[in-house]
Amino acid sequence: MTVPVLIWKNSRYAWPATVATLSAHILVMLSLLVAYRDVVAPDSLMAMTVRIVVWLIILALLHAAKK
Repeated sequence: MTVPVLIWKNSRYAWPATVATLSAHILVMLSLLVAYRDVVAPDSLMAMTVRIVVWLIILALLHAAKK
């Protein structure tokens, strides 16, 4: 299943899947910043930043729903 489906179905795997997705986005962003800074378009970096912020919000909402 994909992460949104796990979240929608309130699966016990929703939290770990969300953390894994957020971690993957952060790792890709770091690799873009470190290894490909001069090659990557600024719009791509902005898009990755937006994705990371969205996943942080989703993680915060999942955390709030857990309580």
